[in-house]
Amino acid sequence: MHHCPKISVLIRTTWRDSLAQTLRSVAQQTYPNIEIVLVAPQKGRWTHPDLVGESLQLILTEQLMPRARAANLALDSATGEYCIFLDDDDWWQEEHLSGLINAMLEQDTQPVQGNLEGDVPFLAQTTTSSNCWAVHSLTELVRQPGSTSYENLLQDSPNVIGHTFEPLQLLTGNCLPIHSVLFPRILVTKYGCRFDEQMDLYEDWDFWLQVAQTAQFKCVPRVTAFYWMHQSSGVHDLEAFENAPAQFVYLKWFPLVSQAMRAALMKNATLYPPTRAQLARVDQALQEERRQRDALEQVNLGLLEQLAGLEVQRTKLDHLLKSILLSKSWKLTQPLRQFFGFCDRQKHAVLDSTVFGLLVNWVWRFYLFFLERYLQSYLSLKSRLHQAFNPTGYAQPHVKVALLVQRPLGVDPREKKMALLCVYAPTGLMGPSTVEYLNALTLSGYAVVVCAAVEDELRLDEAHLDNAQAIVVRKNAGYDFAAWAATLTALPQL
Repeated sequence: MHHCPKISVLIRTTWRDSLAQTLRSVAQQTYPNIEIVLVAPQKGRWTHPDLVGESLQLILTEQLMPRARAANLALDSATGEYCIFLDDDDWWQEEHLSGLINAMLEQDTQPVQGNLEGDVPFLAQTTTSSNCWAVHSLTELVRQPGSTSYENLLQDSPNVIGHTFEPLQLLTGNCLPIHSVLFPRILVTKYGCRFDEQMDLYEDWDFWLQVAQTAQFKCVPRVTAFYWMHQSSGVHDLEAFENAPAQFVYLKWFPLVSQAMRAALMKNATLYPPTRAQLARVDQALQEERRQRDALEQVNLGLLEQLAGLEVQRTKLDHLLKSILLSKSWKLTQPLRQFFGFCDRQKHAVLDSTVFGLLVNWVWRFYLFFLERYLQSYLSLKSRLHQAFNPTGYAQPHVKVALLVQRPLGVDPREKKMALLCVYAPTGLMGPSTVEYLNALTLSGYAVVVCAAVEDELRLDEAHLDNAQAIVVRKNAGYDFAAWAATLTALPQL
């Protein structure tokens, strides 16, 4: 950058704690030629000289000045060719000033054809046009100081303001945060733009309306300014359009609005109802999509619950298969399996001999008979051993399984229809489909008893189970009818 004009950064402060971050954001600017004009009351403590160096003009006032008067004092004290305001609770990204001044210098040689799009005059008697430009960036509204997210921010985010300048919008309300706009100081010294000292709120809005009479606005479409949303100024507590400061601006400017601008306002007013109706239809479609998405999420949760159950079954089957492969019977019959496998591979050659084929057939039948008898004896012996030693795993008849009555029965079974709802909840959490069944049975007039089979802790999460009249938790073992029988045993009044 060959031409490097001075920029005056104008800060009005009441010595808030956030001033340090504000000054730090100025000190971190990549643009080199900056002066800081700091207007502050004498009753305060300057604790940040290291953040500004020698480029500071510190203007102390005997008492706290009104906002508009302090702004005019800062303008009168500035020496830069360009000026920009920065409140003591806002901050910038490092490239803020360099981006704005680059855009400004690009426009310096281009004559302004009119101060509004479409050459619609703002006022009935418009100030003489000039070659002045005011350049502004996008601004992000943040709830916490310093919580910038500009690196990943979308420009159409609802928290971003200050898009392409719209004169009609500026007439109805301020759309330009004060620290996002860089303007030439000649607007003050030659064209008389000043802050109205009758105003203590919306004084920046009134100032931009003055600037719009002489200069043309250009937007740099990047988020480099950050506005802290808090209640210290009181401006966010005011009712939009109807508060006294806004009415003051309307009474000051609306009588001066040109006929063409009034026509544009009326045209926009006629477009508002159909636009609002269209937005309502879009909002309704979005709500329907959200309902469909929620329904699909419920279906997905049900499928995940089923998948978890299938995974548990698969694990059990894997263990069963491993136990079979490691059993003595499987090892003892391995020679026979190898022999008949060989016979099967050589079946065409074997069957060529009728006598040998019959022999193989009788040996095969004897093998199947022996294997069936052996397996029956093995399973019978295993069942007796389970009964004797009460092993963990699959429950056989008369094997005790851990059970807990988590919520006793709260109704008389003789007075209401009863429903027994057996569910599989491996982790102790009920799936949404099960809760739907529970609520549907309750609405149908049933008193529902929930029996849950769990894998881990003998406990069921009771969230969304207010309609259950009783809850029985049981270690997962056996089949569904075993859970029914266990519940009827635990609650004999059923």
